[in-house]
Amino acid sequence: MLKAVIFDLDGTLLDSLFDVGSAMNKVLLSRGYPARELDEYRFFMGQGAYILAERALPDGAEDAEIRSAAEEYNAVYTARTVDNTRPYDGVPGALRDIDALGIPICVLSNKADSQVGPMVRGYFPDVRFAMIRGQRGLIPTKPDPGCALEFARLAAAAPGETAFVGDTGIDMKTSVNAGMYGVGVLWGLRDAAELRRYGAKRLISSPDELAGIFAEELEFGAARG
Repeated sequence: MLKAVIFDLDGTLLDSLFDVGSAMNKVLLSRGYPARELDEYRFFMGQGAYILAERALPDGAEDAEIRSAAEEYNAVYTARTVDNTRPYDGVPGALRDIDALGIPICVLSNKADSQVGPMVRGYFPDVRFAMIRGQRGLIPTKPDPGCALEFARLAAAAPGETAFVGDTGIDMKTSVNAGMYGVGVLWGLRDAAELRRYGAKRLISSPDELAGIFAEELEFGAARG
């Protein structure tokens, strides 16, 4: 029986590809490098600003330049998180429906914590979130299971009673590492093959299916009890 849920942010709740890609392209152009095609960023996103910069910069970039580019990216991106980013169709309603079922909701992202909180609260103001967490200092990011397990404890749910919903292999690997129920979404940045390869237990093609997962579990739990 599922008692709590963790959502990834980019590619799962929010379509942020254009704003992320355009911010990183501005950094590349400022350093004399060619801009990347927007579609390339589908495979660059998901592991935080450092990995994003490492993948976007030309091969062989040194650590100091990657760190500098990541810092510049964060400054540029923070100023444009709402330019073109939007919730995927159906996501706000699905979150409200899950909230109405009394399921504790967490958002766990690898982007900077200072960006994640304002974005989640700004885009979903009428949803109650038990925890919102982004990258903080030296705390390990996904696929490390630490923050996911912290939320499960906060929600008084066993790992196996917690769904982890995301759109990348990193999200599904996190669910496996935490012993959670991995739900892969097919409207995001990656495809079904990647999600299955990294351990998705279930794939869904529409946000409308989300609340149904928890409604089914609640009905099953009530019948079993």
